[in-house]
Amino acid sequence: MGLKKGDIILTASLLFFAVASLVLVPIWLGNGDGTKDVVVTVDGSEVLRQALPQEGQTTQAFTFLVDEREYTGTLEFADGRVTLQRLDREIVPLSIHHDMGPISQTYQSIVALPVRLLVRLEATHEEELEFDVVAH
Repeated sequence: MGLKKGDIILTASLLFFAVASLVLVPIWLGNGDGTKDVVVTVDGSEVLRQALPQEGQTTQAFTFLVDEREYTGTLEFADGRVTLQRLDREIVPLSIHHDMGPISQTYQSIVALPVRLLVRLEATHEEELEFDVVAH
């Protein structure tokens, strides 16, 4: 009972579309007009939001609470990319968040799981649209 020609074509088509979606979905999601905000959240609460510098190198410190104790994190910006510097070993024993390296796209993120810290990029839009959807 081997595979028929139609089975092979269907399987190949599904495989092609699955692989293509891995490449195309991030492109379709896009990055707005090219400007992005860096958003840092801890346990779902926003602790920092600022525009991502597109040129040069700089750092930005931010504070956050873990078990009612204040800690400081530092973001490093370089040429349109952001990296989370190593957090205190007391709250994040492994350096996985730092080893993730810099991010520059809206579909990328940096996660420090023990403290539920998330660094992500959001596309910003110059103008707000009056309508989300138009139906006829």
